[in-house]
Amino acid sequence: MIISFFQVLLALVLVEPYGSTKTYDINPSNTQLSFNAKHFGVINVKGKFSDFKGSIVLSGTLVRKVSVEVKANTINTGNKNRDKSLKTDVFLNPEVYPNIIFESFNNESSSEIEGTLSIKNSSNMAILAYDAKQDGQYLILTGQCAIKRDDFDLDFGTMDSLVSNEVNIEVSIRLKR
Repeated sequence: MIISFFQVLLALVLVEPYGSTKTYDINPSNTQLSFNAKHFGVINVKGKFSDFKGSIVLSGTLVRKVSVEVKANTINTGNKNRDKSLKTDVFLNPEVYPNIIFESFNNESSSEIEGTLSIKNSSNMAILAYDAKQDGQYLILTGQCAIKRDDFDLDFGTMDSLVSNEVNIEVSIRLKR
């Protein structure tokens, strides 16, 4: 079987080159943004955010850049009293600081994304370890990051010692290729 020049040219045009760069919008219906922290040193409190937007720039499966804006008042731990406490001026204070923002640097690593995480009035470097897997027409990105609450002035006032300083953040994103 002889492959014509036009068949090869058509294949090259239709196939996305490995090194090409493409920007994807983060779709909240295909994304989970969650966190967990220890309470009383033993209880694992989990929560999530439901309203966020952003974009991801990919070269093949390499994440080049990430930009995410999370609405702080959409925090949900499944406990209305805890959520109310997390929305006070002692903790997230979304009336004054409505957004949590993550902006990555230009990334060259296939396993980590470095960027600036801004919560309330503090900004610090955060490193998100990530993995990318192709699943048919979808690219599944999963990531984990640990932050220290005191790096972001997040405390519970008189009850601060009851909650671990380390908060684990988990992200799972499904992108249609």
